[in-house]
Amino acid sequence: MTPYSDARIYGGIGSILVILTFVPSIGWILGIAGFVLILIAIHRISTGLGEREIFTNAILSIVFAIVAVALAAFFVVAIFLHYFGLNYPNGYPAMMEQYQNLGAVNLAGLAVLILPALAVTWLLLILSGYFIHKSYGEISRRLNIPLFETGALFYLIGSITVIIMVGFLLLVVAQIIISIAFFSIPDQGITRTTTGQK
Repeated sequence: MTPYSDARIYGGIGSILVILTFVPSIGWILGIAGFVLILIAIHRISTGLGEREIFTNAILSIVFAIVAVALAAFFVVAIFLHYFGLNYPNGYPAMMEQYQNLGAVNLAGLAVLILPALAVTWLLLILSGYFIHKSYGEISRRLNIPLFETGALFYLIGSITVIIMVGFLLLVVAQIIISIAFFSIPDQGITRTTTGQK
């Protein structure tokens, strides 16, 4: 098998597994496995083309996405414990009573904590979208598979609009397109002359 046929299999299957992230209970395991397979596929393509930057950009995208998710989870847990969890030994009923009694000042304070966290998380997601757009965009140009460029564009737009929720739908669409693109890779990778093209 060539690096490109490997990439077709790993990338195609990995993209499908990422789409299944929303499956209850085991979805997160499928998602992680999918991302690993996609990285292997991109590494094979990067090596086959002699373009290390393709893989580097993919790694940067994953790193920014992981940091964004971890930061968001940290802030959610920290804020929840600060307002509702630390001083309520009686558990959930006492927490709900405190929630119902929150005044405007406390709500304003909560917003002051949440908004910067959302802004930083959003920025990190945009950076993730930017770098995966660069990675897939270069693969599209070098292998002459326009679907990679289309999927990359959906990723970038999705990461920018995730703040208004529609971005999540665009990210799913992007992943579907990328899956089709991976399965479209021919065994030899390059379908036309790309001499001098970067």
